[in-house]
Amino acid sequence: MTTPVRRYSPLKRAGRAIEQWVRHRTTGILARLTAQAPQSPPDWDAQPWQVLYLRHDRIGDMIVSTGLLRAIHAAHPGLKLDVLASPANADVLAHEPAVRSVVRFDRRRLGAWWTLWRHLRRTRYDVVIDPMVFTQSFTTLMLMLATGARWRVGVPKPRLPDVYALRAAPPADPAAHHVDHLAQLATPFGVLAEAATELAVPITELEKSTAHAAWGAGRRLLVNVSAGKAFRAWPDERYAAIAQHLRETVPNARVLILHAPGEAARAQAIADAAGASTYSSTLRAALALVSTAEFVLTPDTSIVHAASAFRVPAVTLFTVDQVMRWHLYRTVGEDVVTSIPTLSGIPLEEVVSAVDGVLARVGLLAPAAHP
Repeated sequence: MTTPVRRYSPLKRAGRAIEQWVRHRTTGILARLTAQAPQSPPDWDAQPWQVLYLRHDRIGDMIVSTGLLRAIHAAHPGLKLDVLASPANADVLAHEPAVRSVVRFDRRRLGAWWTLWRHLRRTRYDVVIDPMVFTQSFTTLMLMLATGARWRVGVPKPRLPDVYALRAAPPADPAAHHVDHLAQLATPFGVLAEAATELAVPITELEKSTAHAAWGAGRRLLVNVSAGKAFRAWPDERYAAIAQHLRETVPNARVLILHAPGEAARAQAIADAAGASTYSSTLRAALALVSTAEFVLTPDTSIVHAASAFRVPAVTLFTVDQVMRWHLYRTVGEDVVTSIPTLSGIPLEEVVSAVDGVLARVGLLAPAAHP
């Protein structure tokens, strides 16, 4: 039942390395040509400035941005705040009151660039916010320039020319969570960074009731088995064992195996081995399911950040190079970390120990199973 691991050929790895080098060099040249001198921020409440936040990447990136978006809106409700989103993450903001409009942009489609260009020319944004707080993205830099915005907001990058009119400093601790780095982007708007760290994803009453119907009766325990990338795969037999452990140690447990639409057969095999049930759905339904769960086990995916946003107790699985800035944020839980490049290096026993510890802390562990 082990998930097959996709491996790249040496030739393909070399091609990707060359591509990255070219993009890095091109980004550096473009940055030099478009550098901006520092400017003073405008009076943000003087008029309804048009603001565009660029977040055309992954689901988790959008979830960890919600605190920033809400803080800017709360401080300056007159701002017209739009978000440029990808097809994958746009629905995170489906019911977000802080955002006026979500602009969907699929950068893989050539026609989408022309459609976006017309939107940018028509809207004439005054401000554009770059969320790439660690490295300069060529695509994001191109999009910033395409807006024609007078004020570019971002964190200057080491060894690259400064392309921002309004600068945000990184946190004092370089190892701070991604949320804390993004929160610094609120400071050019006169907002304390700490005020921009409260993650939230609004879930409607209909979405909640649908999720509760999927759960049925019992304690609501969610095991996410979809990983997205091969290095995040944890062996299926270990998922089955942990799901069975949850059923045996939590009184009246209802264990659901969450999976991506293309992994139904795999998830069903895990569920059958553990006596659990499977669940596959849209992004919004999956978020609602997390919001109504009492415990979540997941590899390093957007479900980690959903658990943080909903303050759901969780155990997460990480490689050591990913955990520093992407771990659980301000919620009860434990990150189980492996020092090798794939999650397969995490033994079942470590996860069982972490799960029992978290369940005990939140009062879900059966008395007989409590050490």
